Amino acid sequence: MFVEENIIDNDIYEELERSKDLRVGALYYDKDFGREEILKRAKTAPEFCLKVESILDKIAKEDVEKVRKKFNVLKSDLQG
Repeated sequence: MFVEENIIDNDIYEELERSKDLRVGALYYDKDFGREEILKRAKTAPEFCLKVESILDKIAKEDVEKVRKKFNVLKSDLQG
């Protein structure tokens, strides 16, 4: 939703997805799962945080409301 609404860039979304996959792999499978990739991401984490902070600084109330409305529609569709 955030990419669709042009709140975040696709590269931020993909970075979050890859990081989540690495975390899940390390947590549930092998402690060395993606070790090199995790260490690489740890080095770039400050830059990533600055990007996210920049997004948070720029986000408008209207953007937040649009995403909330979409989320509520999806949630009600799932609850049936």
